[in-house]
Amino acid sequence: MSPGSREVVVRLREAAETIARLRAGPNLRPAGYRSSMPDYVRDAVESYGYDRAESRPAIPSPREIDRMDEAFGWLPLIEDRDQRRLVLARAFRVRWAALRPRFGMLSIRRLRQLHDKGIADIVLAIERRRRG
Repeated sequence: MSPGSREVVVRLREAAETIARLRAGPNLRPAGYRSSMPDYVRDAVESYGYDRAESRPAIPSPREIDRMDEAFGWLPLIEDRDQRRLVLARAFRVRWAALRPRFGMLSIRRLRQLHDKGIADIVLAIERRRRG
């Protein structure tokens, strides 16, 4: 991979991590059943402070979201739909072996070639845009 290709891969992975850190708003998930009453505590072990605290990843900054939008905007530069799906899946760190059934049981070597070609298509298109 060329230095430009590595940068594109890093930016796409960064974009995937950013979208994973975005919190879904109330309108993006089914509401389900709720009550305005607090949960009934049946035992002292269930009380506040007895469970391990769960840390959440930090909400991405507006700059990170802008970079994510730019990086995901590169995906349509890949003409082949399957290559686009492959590049996106690898940005989300889906294992090569898990991708084989989704792409007709192609060898991992062939999947890597398709991925590298998709990244190269992005790099070429970006360079063409910069030139004019």
